[in-house]
Amino acid sequence: MKKLEDIIRRNAGFFNSEEPSANHFEKFLKKLDDSQHNVKKERFIRILTHVASVAAVFLLIVSIILLRQQSLDHGTKQSLPSEVTEIDKYFQYQIESNLRTLNSSLEKCPVQKKNMQTCFRELDRSFMTIHNDLKENPGNEQVLNALVNHYQTKLEIMEQIMRQTDKNCI
Repeated sequence: MKKLEDIIRRNAGFFNSEEPSANHFEKFLKKLDDSQHNVKKERFIRILTHVASVAAVFLLIVSIILLRQQSLDHGTKQSLPSEVTEIDKYFQYQIESNLRTLNSSLEKCPVQKKNMQTCFRELDRSFMTIHNDLKENPGNEQVLNALVNHYQTKLEIMEQIMRQTDKNCI
């Protein structure tokens, strides 16, 4: 290594004898500037690709959620015939109307009100089973009859409770 250094020192004048061309420094500065510009450009492209991929994932997730919600809504509407929907609305209205009347008349009868709520919770569980069966088999007459019977039973129980409430409060 020392020999090489000695050779370079002895021949330093030989190495420094030629000058670079006149536009050498301009070319060097231009290349340096271009390389810095390329680094900035590459960094910008890298950031842009990350942002684009995040946006694409976000749009994909939103699209999946919306399509799933739309298919669930469409599937429910499509699986139940319009007659069933009308029957359901009619009985729901009757039950809600009777329930409002019952709740106001049972305010002074807490025991009966609690018993009624327990009974209705059990009926609602059976209703969910019937409703799920109805979604799976919308044209099945047995399931439709079970749905109508459920509503009629609930209305009859409400009428019995109203008659008992009129007679006495426990």
